[in-house]
Amino acid sequence: MSTKQSKLDPKTKKTLNAVIITIQVLIIVLCIVFSIVMLVSSMGNKEGELNDIINLMPVMSDSMVGDNPDSFNIDDLILVKKLSDEDKKNLKVGDIVTFKRYVEKLNAEIYISHRIIDIEEDAKGNVIITTQGDYAKETNPDKVERLSLANIEGIYTGKIEKVGGAITFIKQPAAFFGLIVTPLALLLIYNIVVIVRGVTKAKDDKHKAELEESEAKHRAEMDELKAMIMGGGAKPADTPQPSIPLDDKEREEELKKQAIAEYLAEQERKAREEEIKRKAVEEYLASQANNNNDK
Repeated sequence: MSTKQSKLDPKTKKTLNAVIITIQVLIIVLCIVFSIVMLVSSMGNKEGELNDIINLMPVMSDSMVGDNPDSFNIDDLILVKKLSDEDKKNLKVGDIVTFKRYVEKLNAEIYISHRIIDIEEDAKGNVIITTQGDYAKETNPDKVERLSLANIEGIYTGKIEKVGGAITFIKQPAAFFGLIVTPLALLLIYNIVVIVRGVTKAKDDKHKAELEESEAKHRAEMDELKAMIMGGGAKPADTPQPSIPLDDKEREEELKKQAIAEYLAEQERKAREEEIKRKAVEEYLASQANNNNDK
């Protein structure tokens, strides 16, 4: 009758370890990607300006919903490039530009990305750019923005559909903690537990092996010493003899000396008894001889 094994076989254990490692790598990669996207999608740097390399902006309104290939919807993520003063001179009708606008409801300036519908110069020769969202099918004076080149900060370069909503959601403290901080913390705790268990098991196994080795050596030495003392005779020459510590060898020699001394003392006692008996017999015989002579 076969007994059920309590431990996993090596193949299953190897597969399980590979799955766990893969999950850990995926969690770390996702957290890194989310963190990077969140960093580059921040609304400007500390000075409130666009970043020099790339800017990812979640779309928060439907003002650019339209039929154009480069129109975008709510929850899309758009890519915005910061413009230099020289780049601004090359803007043309149809480009989507990014600029700041104060929103009274929010009591803050936010970034807006709308399409250029007209470029003109005023009486003083200043370039005036008129923008409007694609959602307005026709030009609406109430919906347009008239901007100078200084007001424009960036230009639209692309979009990632449906990703902006996820970024906006993760930016919320509760979501960030639940989706990034918590998995990383659990992953860290798990790996700490695995490392501690591994170190503890290694120490226990080493200690157990040392104890077993020490006990086996001690038993062998005691059996050898017992056999010698009790007269069990020497083991065959081809049988490996366990080494006896120096103190055991000295004890063995002492026991041998004591045994020899006791044997010699016993022999001397017997010799004295025989001498006493012999003298007693001689004295008895001598006394008997004297008695016979007197008669």
